[in-house]
Amino acid sequence: MAENQLPDQIEQLLKQLSKERSLVVFRAVFDELMLTLIRLCPIFASRIQDFRLDLFHRLDRSDPGVTPPDMEIRSFVEGIWRISVAGPPVASSPVSGQPPPPPDNEKTESLWSLTLPPSWSETRASVPRRPRRAKPSTSSTKDAHLFTVWYGTNRRPLEASGVKGYSGDREDDPQTIHYGTCVVNIPQSHRFGELGSRWLKRWVRGDDDRLTLRTILPLGDSSFWAKVKGELDRQDPTERQALIYIHGYNVDFQAAAIRAAQIGFDLKVPGAMAFFSWPSRGLPDQYMADEATIEASESAISSFLIHWAKMVDAERLHVIAHSMGNRGLLRAMQRIQANAARYTRARFGQIFLAAPDVDANLFCDLATLYPQLSARTTLYVSPADRAVELSRWLHGAARAGFTPPVTIVKGIDTVDVPGFDLTSLGHSYFAEAEGVLHDMFDLLRHGAPPEERQRLRKMRLIDGRVYWAFQA
Repeated sequence: MAENQLPDQIEQLLKQLSKERSLVVFRAVFDELMLTLIRLCPIFASRIQDFRLDLFHRLDRSDPGVTPPDMEIRSFVEGIWRISVAGPPVASSPVSGQPPPPPDNEKTESLWSLTLPPSWSETRASVPRRPRRAKPSTSSTKDAHLFTVWYGTNRRPLEASGVKGYSGDREDDPQTIHYGTCVVNIPQSHRFGELGSRWLKRWVRGDDDRLTLRTILPLGDSSFWAKVKGELDRQDPTERQALIYIHGYNVDFQAAAIRAAQIGFDLKVPGAMAFFSWPSRGLPDQYMADEATIEASESAISSFLIHWAKMVDAERLHVIAHSMGNRGLLRAMQRIQANAARYTRARFGQIFLAAPDVDANLFCDLATLYPQLSARTTLYVSPADRAVELSRWLHGAARAGFTPPVTIVKGIDTVDVPGFDLTSLGHSYFAEAEGVLHDMFDLLRHGAPPEERQRLRKMRLIDGRVYWAFQA
C-alpha cells in the first residue's frame, strides 16, 4: 500500500457513502467511518468529532432531496490521513479542501494515548480535546451580545426528562401554549445576516461566530404578558414595536430561537422580538408530519397573535412568516378576520411573507385578507428557492413562494429575490440576503411603498400586472 493510500476499510466505507442516498443508512455508515478514522488517527479525534457534528447539524437542517456531501467527506478523510501518515507539510497554508496540520509542539504523548469514547451517543465533552494554542478571539462571552427573544409554543416540554426545552411533539390540548424568554449569545464577530460560519472558515479565522442559545426561561401566562408590557413601556412611545417570527418546516425549537434572535438583532427591532414555534420535527425527512402539525397549530398561532394585538401596548405589531409557517399564518388571519367584531384591535403593521410553501391558487384566494389587516404586506419570492421548488414537484402545483409563475395579489407587494449567494437551497434568503434584510429594515422604520425603496425596480407581466425585483 502506497504511503498516502487510504486503508481498504476506509476506502470501502467512502465508496459505500458515495452510493448511499438514504439519510438513515448514510448516517450509520458515516458514523462507522468517523470512528474508524479516530482509531487510526487518534491525534485528530477532536477535529474529526467537530467535522462529524458540523455535518450532522447541516444535514438535520437541510431540505428533502439534498445530496449528502460525499466528496467533502472524502476530501476531509484524505487530508487527515495524509497529515497523519506523512506529518505536517512544510508549507504554512493548508491544501484546498484539507484541514491545516497541528503545530509540532501540540503533538504530546498524551494525545497518542487518547481514550476513545464508547459510543457517539455520549456528549461532545466526553471526547478528550486536543490542546490548542491560545488565539485572540473576538467571540468571547464577555464581548458577546446577549439578545432576548420572547416565545410562545405548542410544543411539549422536555422538562420531564430533566432537560429544559421543547420537543417536536404536540401538546394534547391544541389550545395549550407555553410562554417564556430565550437568551441567545451573539458573538462580536457576528456577520450581518448569518447564523455563523462553517467549520473551515471558523478554523481559518480562529474564532467561533456561531449564534448559540444560552438560556430558556419558561413563564406563566400572566407573568409573560406583564413582562412584555413592562419592557415596551420602558421604550420611547415612538419605538413601541414588536416583531413576531413564525418559522417553517424542518426547524426545531432551538433553531427557531436562534433565527429569531438573528433577525431581531440584524433588523435592530425596537421594542420586542418574539417567535411562535409550532412543533416541527426539525428533520428533513418529516415533511408530511410537519404539514399535518402546522394545520393542527392554526388555532394556537391565531391565539398568540391576538393576545399580542390585544394585551401588548405596541404601536405597531409586525409579523414574519417563513416557508410552511405561512400556512399557519394564513389560516390564523382567516380566523381573526372572521371574528373581526371581537378582535377590533387585531391590526398589524408590516407583514412579511417569505418564501411561502402554500399552493399558489389557494394563496391568491385567501391572501386578499392581508391588506385588510395590515398597513402593508410584502411577499418575497424567488426563482432560486430550490426547497419550495421541491415542494411544487411534490404537490404537482405551483407554490406562492417560487417563480415562475410570479404570484401577484391585489394589495400585496410582490418582490422577486434573484439568485443571491444562498444556503439551505436558497430557502433562508429572507434572513441571509443582505438586500432583503435592508428592505425589511426600511419597511419597519418607514413603511414606504416599493416605488420609494431604492433597491427595487418595477417589473411588469404580459397582462400588465406589476411586481418588483431587487436591482441586479
